[in-house]
Amino acid sequence: MYEIEKTQFSEVHPLLRGVSTYLSLSAIVKGKSSGRIWVDDPSDPGTALVYDLVNGFLFVLGRPDCIDSSKINYFLKDELLPLVKKSKKYTKIFVIILSDITESQSNELVEGLSFNIGSIHHFHLNSRKNIAELTVAIPNPFHLVKIDGEILDNVKIANIKEVKRCIKACWRNLEDYVKEGIGYALLAGDTVVSWCSTDYVVSSTCELYAETFDSYKQKGLGTMVTLACVKECLNHNYEVNWHCWHGNTGSIRIAEKIGFSQKGIQRVQVITL
Repeated sequence: MYEIEKTQFSEVHPLLRGVSTYLSLSAIVKGKSSGRIWVDDPSDPGTALVYDLVNGFLFVLGRPDCIDSSKINYFLKDELLPLVKKSKKYTKIFVIILSDITESQSNELVEGLSFNIGSIHHFHLNSRKNIAELTVAIPNPFHLVKIDGEILDNVKIANIKEVKRCIKACWRNLEDYVKEGIGYALLAGDTVVSWCSTDYVVSSTCELYAETFDSYKQKGLGTMVTLACVKECLNHNYEVNWHCWHGNTGSIRIAEKIGFSQKGIQRVQVITL
């Protein structure tokens, strides 16, 4: 496998057609988020391995007849895993295969590695009408604010550093986020207690992330702030997507309460370093 430069990422675009929607993947290929890409042939890629530096995902995509599982397995053992271990950023790599390969090929890809199987739920917002009828009623002592440059620069707000850290992980910089991103936060006094934001915006599609801090969970705050964010996304005519791990029941409940429909469940090979 050959690593390509960012100026060559556009060569991978044809391999994205028809695959499941992962905006982190699209954002990397379009140069809007951090990632590295390896291909089988730099001049005419039939296989691409896209590594998401933010989340630790490795997307495997390409034409089934071009994917050589044994070569990818060698790449994982000899190149990617040592690279990730050296960075000390992750203890796991999440392999998502976005190609119609056989079960045998899939198993060969991780042969000899320590792994287990996980799954990610895909949600998509279908009905705008139902969302328009929902209201965001914020109870005392909380108040809703839009996440803008002024809020992000306010060092007096507790937990704003965590919000900025998450945003900066997915976006090239805060300036891009302030210009293109959408987000809302619930505050109790000068403390962020829950927030929801666009992890990625690519063309007319966005993907949301929500977080509620520990002492404020199970109060419905995540649903409130996510609904406010969804409404704003729809005002921009964005298609809205939502992903979460199978065991994240809180995230799944939020998606279902607001009216997201599950598109499917993606199998993930979780490699432990």
